[in-house]
Amino acid sequence: MQRKMFNKGLVVFVRTKGVLLLLLSFLVTSSGCASLPANFAEKAPTDLSKKPVLYQSAAWLKGVYGYQGMLAQRPSTIQGVFACDEETVMFVVYDKRLDKYISTLDLNFSDLKNVSVGKWGAGRRLVLYGKSDIYTFEVAKKGIIDKSMTYKFAIFIAEKLNQNTEEFSKELEKIDKTTGKD
Repeated sequence: MQRKMFNKGLVVFVRTKGVLLLLLSFLVTSSGCASLPANFAEKAPTDLSKKPVLYQSAAWLKGVYGYQGMLAQRPSTIQGVFACDEETVMFVVYDKRLDKYISTLDLNFSDLKNVSVGKWGAGRRLVLYGKSDIYTFEVAKKGIIDKSMTYKFAIFIAEKLNQNTEEFSKELEKIDKTTGKD
């Protein structure tokens, strides 16, 4: 006889003859991992017409809104670099054939209404609310979700939108204390 219990994304199978526990996480980001190649975009995308002041490797989760509806959605993921300059938010991908970065998303801050950080377990997602759409990104470094950089982006963008940054600053301070960064 088998029973299935569903609890917070974990599936537990229990058998009557001997106990077999199999824990499967349906989201890798719950453990703080992202599906980005190690050392992806460690250098600034210098071949862009706009020069970013803040950038990091990231995954753009198209059609996903933070962590809402995680079970119902299989996101279309694009790997690249999330970047900001003084006027815009950009998402660029590296084209090996052309040997340069190409912009796939270019939003002026005036096109954005709000920024938030979605949380689920150890995962963090940067969520931008545009006038007509929502954009979700997982910011990572060496293949691991970079919580600190996610909050730095949130603070930078919130300041541009004249949005309160207190919550983001408090979270960043907690992260920096636990990782020993000042």
